[in-house]
Amino acid sequence: MKKSSNRRRTIVANGKRANHRKRKQLPRKDSKPKIAVLLNQNARKVNAKMVNRIKSQAPDADIFVTSTMHEAEQALSQVATGKYDLCFTGGGDGTVCHAVTRLSELSAGRKSTPIGVLPLGTGNAIASYLDSPNIDDCVTKSQLARLDSLAFPEMVVPSQEGGKPIAPRKAAFGGFGWDAFVLDRYFKWRDICKTKPWLKPIGEGLLAYLIAGLGWAVPELLLKRPRWQITVKNGSKEALQVKHDGTVIKRFAPGEVMYEGPARLFSFGTCPYFGFKLKALPLAASNPHQMQVRIADFSPLITALYLPKIWTGRFTHPRLWDFLASEFEVTLSDKAALQMGGDVIGRANTFKVNMSTPAPVLRFGEYQGIDFKKSK
Repeated sequence: MKKSSNRRRTIVANGKRANHRKRKQLPRKDSKPKIAVLLNQNARKVNAKMVNRIKSQAPDADIFVTSTMHEAEQALSQVATGKYDLCFTGGGDGTVCHAVTRLSELSAGRKSTPIGVLPLGTGNAIASYLDSPNIDDCVTKSQLARLDSLAFPEMVVPSQEGGKPIAPRKAAFGGFGWDAFVLDRYFKWRDICKTKPWLKPIGEGLLAYLIAGLGWAVPELLLKRPRWQITVKNGSKEALQVKHDGTVIKRFAPGEVMYEGPARLFSFGTCPYFGFKLKALPLAASNPHQMQVRIADFSPLITALYLPKIWTGRFTHPRLWDFLASEFEVTLSDKAALQMGGDVIGRANTFKVNMSTPAPVLRFGEYQGIDFKKSK
């Protein structure tokens, strides 16, 4: 038997650079790279002025402005032919996730085109994680970027008796509990502000998020106190329970129960941010082959009181549990609203999550976070 102290190995170190593996530089070419730009016309920042701005910075780029899923599919199919060296996309994290994963799927059997993320969304979680600069520098200084890979969790929800079918969904993060509740109130607040011209300045962005969260969601959560009894079962690969600094507390074999007990918040993802650089999952980038799973069971008032620490990923609490896993299944005592990538997709009392195939992305800088280290 090994000594118990040897089992508590530290696999990650606080304050280090995440993804401390060697990254590939983009291939150097004598001529300018052939660039495609995919834009979602429905996104708030995508308009004629923005399109003209990109054209002026990258006159040789092919720009696809789409307004429907069918148009987006056609554009992605053209990019997947392999005629482009780089592809940039913008229009929100949902648009980015769909472009990255769908392009990887369409490119099956051939090398997938690397994707750069333009900071055009409201929260820009993925763009922040990849340290994407302003739009001009993204398209004109792509040679400064490095090739990295990013996989997204996929949620699969079995058919619910008496409920609408929920299609499988991939996103940088997801979960249920407070986050879905706050997001729902944020979208409702945004819709209210659209009908009141005098509220328009506080109808979107970080300020709107704080108003909807602290001013609406938290008081309502204190009254309703939603809570579930949940069981989290590991998938086919080893999973880990870790402390906030990455110290391994426990290892779980395939099929083993990772957690069984109460939960008010359940989050998972491969992107540390939830938008506006809110570092809700500080360990999400610690291992490229696993996502972080975070479970919390304390009053939402704690969240309001310690918001600065939560925002920067430095918050700890005895009723906060962190795991790293490649796939898992969750069963809830009652149905809960599920969110993926900031969108509430439906209600269910069970779901499965697995990692999608990693896709090539452009990273313009280093993410300052937790660094994964192989255990001895």
